[in-house]
Amino acid sequence: MSFVAFSVLCVVAGVFATPGGVNEIDPSDSNVQAAADFAVGEISAQSKTVNPYVRTSISGTQQVVAGLKYELTIKVAESSTCSKTDELSLDLCTVDMTTIHYFRAVVLWQSWMSPDYTLLEFNEVPPSDEEAKFQSFLASYARTYTNDVKQYEMKLMTFQDNLKTIQQLQANEQGTAQYGINEFSDISAQEFLSTHAMANGFPESDVELPMAPKLSTDIPTSVDWREKNVVTPVKNQGSCGSCWAFSVTGNIEGQWAIHKGKLISLSEQELVDCDKVDHGCEGGLPWNAFKQIMALGGLETESDYPYKAADGMCHFEKSKVVVNINGSLNISSDEDQMAAWLASNGPITIGINAAAMQHYHGGIADPWTIFCRPSQIDHGVLIVGYGQDGSKPFWIIKNSWGASWGEKGYYRIIRGKGKCGLNRMPTSATVA
Repeated sequence: MSFVAFSVLCVVAGVFATPGGVNEIDPSDSNVQAAADFAVGEISAQSKTVNPYVRTSISGTQQVVAGLKYELTIKVAESSTCSKTDELSLDLCTVDMTTIHYFRAVVLWQSWMSPDYTLLEFNEVPPSDEEAKFQSFLASYARTYTNDVKQYEMKLMTFQDNLKTIQQLQANEQGTAQYGINEFSDISAQEFLSTHAMANGFPESDVELPMAPKLSTDIPTSVDWREKNVVTPVKNQGSCGSCWAFSVTGNIEGQWAIHKGKLISLSEQELVDCDKVDHGCEGGLPWNAFKQIMALGGLETESDYPYKAADGMCHFEKSKVVVNINGSLNISSDEDQMAAWLASNGPITIGINAAAMQHYHGGIADPWTIFCRPSQIDHGVLIVGYGQDGSKPFWIIKNSWGASWGEKGYYRIIRGKGKCGLNRMPTSATVA
């Protein structure tokens, strides 16, 4: 082949490089895609799978030789809508992203030959460790986006980012907490806080509550109101920023059980729909909710006004009210006083910065302040007890992300450090 012909070859192929030089491919280059699709067709034809392979992504290098040599890593998925004799492309074939395979393929392109592509070699290679974990995650949590390549790749990137966050949290954890993959691992931190907490934080309010009286701190070394039948099972707020409502109902459930001797699961949806001062799935404040409950005339049961995880029209029926309150209190931000109040009076509604909670598995959390700044409170939860493990005093917090999260739905966090702002807004309803 003449030098002129060779130069034309390089230009046609979109390669401007010294003969023999190795360059990273451009995955969007039509010539690269053609080489990869040829390889996939050949590999698919030789595979023992019933369903053909369809390319979903490519990486690798190209080298100017007597033609162009591509050394590619090709990610493919199986398609049940195309046959091995069809044109195999994402435009024509639906793929199942739970059937990922990786192949290393060497393809030679020579324009003067017929056919102009030759598959020199190929072999299947394992996926990256992160993608293997993602595939395991998909199987564990039955995600529904596995037929959407674009969404799959976006979720994979989010998952990879979350793995880095998990590593950072674990490496810098000062307590005994363990962090890892859970049902929220394919959700970005921003999206998670907007749907499972309150991305914009607690709204401002000018409501002032009376202060709880100061109490003696000569109290038991541990208290757990779950053992005294005043705490309902863990609930799940879903993708709705109604954490404030769950914190409030949990507190009132406890107060009613302690003062009236009957534990009743109360309706969060009533607050989401009928509390017109707060903002439903967009957030709210416990003390606003206490005032609104008094104005409404009380709370219905969970079964009479079931939770929908969405804003709705108010259909409150006063005749179905089972619980009412007569006021509410601010509790001291001093954590010794918080413990004394909890020991004497029951669970406390609080706000907390939830940024370090998304990937929590268990143990006593004591994250660095940079991971959950106390001034940025964005999640309402319920303290139901306290205790000490060795040298680490802790709070027991009931969350509203379901019983599969954390310690069967609960969070233990270091006590006495004002960690993540947990002592900034402790309050409680009062029951006559």
